[in-house]
Amino acid sequence: MVAVSSGEPPTRSCRQMDGRAGTGGTWSHCRGRSPRSLNYWIAELNALMSACSTADGRTLKAELRRLMQRAEQGDLRFGRGQDVDRMVTAKTVLEIRARRNVGITVGDDTGDRVVRLYFSEPEHAPDMLLAAKLGWKHPEGKTEQNEHAAEAAARVRDFFT
Repeated sequence: MVAVSSGEPPTRSCRQMDGRAGTGGTWSHCRGRSPRSLNYWIAELNALMSACSTADGRTLKAELRRLMQRAEQGDLRFGRGQDVDRMVTAKTVLEIRARRNVGITVGDDTGDRVVRLYFSEPEHAPDMLLAAKLGWKHPEGKTEQNEHAAEAAARVRDFFT
């Protein structure tokens, strides 16, 4: 299993166990060191958009925007099969799950992909929601998901160094 919903929900992005909204936060974005670098997840969204249909891309962008706004308000649901889960392989990384799979074509590789926005709620930055990576994987792609989580964790570390 790659994600785990054991323990308390994240305090910012998600509703708490008693039903109260989380504290919310403001999005910041991991990016390359060059001043002209795009936010990593925006560059990854652009790559995904070029591999899927216009309709799928628009739907995905609208869903991600809605989920990110709900995170800012502390209104996401935490746990297996919900909006957000914690990664087992990278304890500081959370994933926001897009509900709709996206059909892509990259060369000979065609089919549905599951889309995740990997982010963190850094303890030492109490109002921050830190977007680190947008990943897409085959529906049963546990190895891909582990790689995405590790890359997101490295980006979060780099953001603060």
